[in-house]
Amino acid sequence: MIKKLNITALLIILMLFNQLFAQSDKILLYGSCSIDEANKLSEYLKNNSNIDLAFEINDDGNLLFSKYSIIFLCGNSYLKLSENHIQELNRMILNGSFLLIDNYKSDYTLSIFLKKLLAEYPEKNNSILEVFKKNPYRIDFEQLQFDTKQVYIGEKLRVLALKEESIFENELNNDNKLRLGSSIIFNYLIGN
Repeated sequence: MIKKLNITALLIILMLFNQLFAQSDKILLYGSCSIDEANKLSEYLKNNSNIDLAFEINDDGNLLFSKYSIIFLCGNSYLKLSENHIQELNRMILNGSFLLIDNYKSDYTLSIFLKKLLAEYPEKNNSILEVFKKNPYRIDFEQLQFDTKQVYIGEKLRVLALKEESIFENELNNDNKLRLGSSIIFNYLIGN
């Protein structure tokens, strides 16, 4: 009886210990991302899914992608990355990190960037509906009329680029955009 109680207590302690580390993860925002909009998204995730995430904004030259498992590049900030940053980002994506390019403008320059970043993996142009087969936040995909590009490694989505649509540059007054941003993070965290 005491042995079973000890095992149960040990399992509870391990679960609490795991929870502490899961909540210390941060998501990188780089470029023209609004930290206020990211905080709205974080609050939405916390209230609707018990996912507690923190966003960190960084525009410095001493940028380290290796500290983050989810990286959001806003606007054309991907064009400002040095060769060293692109190589580091490549390593992170190949090791399982997720990259969102929010509000890119040119298909041509994005294609060049993706070829530099992940030359061995082709870009895809699936619709946003195809990208998110699981829709836990009930996104109204008919409201989302924009192009996307994706890069998959194996069956896992590792790069998602939203053309002329922003989650973090404009105000997230639209509940559907909050749901989209939450679905992007949620699907990555559950391994889709």
